[in-house]
Amino acid sequence: MNMELHLRLSEQDLERASRLSGITDPAAVVQHALREYVRLRSAAELIRLGGSDPSAECPPVRRPPDFLNQPRDLEPPG
Repeated sequence: MNMELHLRLSEQDLERASRLSGITDPAAVVQHALREYVRLRSAAELIRLGGSDPSAECPPVRRPPDFLNQPRDLEPPG
């Protein structure tokens, strides 16, 4: 679904966002900024919720079939 929306934006803010993002189309700059805002707020919400579910379990770790759980040599080569 697309929506047409008319915005009044500061030219300086739009130019700075365009410069930082590398996006030159003003509509694409605003769309990118909105997606980034949602992504950052969602991440902040996940961080805020972190550890708040005592019944949560860790997901299984995927390892190759030939994986061996052995200590690695931690000394630098040479």
